[in-house]
Amino acid sequence: MRSAFSRTAGLFPALLLAACAPVDLTHGPVSPVFTIVPAAEPVVEHRFLVPESGNVVGELQVIQARHADTFVDIARAYGLGYDELVNANPGVDPWLPGEGTRILLPTRFVLPDAPRNGIVLNLATRRLFWYPEPSGGEPAVVYSFPIGIGREGWETPLGTTRVIARHQDPTWVVPASIRRERAAQGDPLPARVPPGPDNPLGRHALRLALPSYLIHGTNRPAGIGMRVSHGCIQMFPEDIELLHGVVPLNTPVHIVDQPLLDPPPWPDEVVARARPVRNIVIHSGEAPRASRLQTTAE
Repeated sequence: MRSAFSRTAGLFPALLLAACAPVDLTHGPVSPVFTIVPAAEPVVEHRFLVPESGNVVGELQVIQARHADTFVDIARAYGLGYDELVNANPGVDPWLPGEGTRILLPTRFVLPDAPRNGIVLNLATRRLFWYPEPSGGEPAVVYSFPIGIGREGWETPLGTTRVIARHQDPTWVVPASIRRERAAQGDPLPARVPPGPDNPLGRHALRLALPSYLIHGTNRPAGIGMRVSHGCIQMFPEDIELLHGVVPLNTPVHIVDQPLLDPPPWPDEVVARARPVRNIVIHSGEAPRASRLQTTAE
């Protein structure tokens, strides 16, 4: 049997085809002891009330892995990124956790120290936070999603920009720099990749005022939560589809790089309070979750 390292190494070449380019507008067990209580229904909700004080939303949860589960499967089912899950479960094989292994779900998120309006991208934690404009006296809420970001040498830039366009089924106009890189690797790319399963932009994209940068889907969702792109922000297909339909044009986008103040592994007493929940992982390629987004895009 291959080691966890060799299995991981085999995954990354397939993930590094990440599109960040102009768009054609014509188209091992966890060590802490857990209290054994009946498993509840998991909270797989991207929507949180913005706290009046503090900066933490959500709560830790824990599941028991099944034989066929991998961290790629678990991360997508529970709205997490791959690296988030790996960091929260040191010593556990991400490709073969093992039947009955307790997996900590880091579904507690720290809101970045950034304006609480529009979209905030925290590169350090590989998460997107969206603060829709409250309406009708309703309380302020925030939505959070895992993201993939630029890899070494193709870093996602910091700063403030805005959403200037929405695209469905975009054509990828491949930059010359990416075509040269892929040709040198013996895997040349065409000048344009039409919509379809081979398009690394996926089916939905938000174009930013930063030239050539997008928040988009992907045809390789296993890379969400990692540094795998050519600088653009990647999301699970189901997540970008939701945002695509509700984020208004001219929404500000703040890109920051703020490491967690309390990164995992957490103290045993914190982990012990994680809520045991039911395993909802499926293996058909579809994520069994949906967010309740009610804001209408303008």
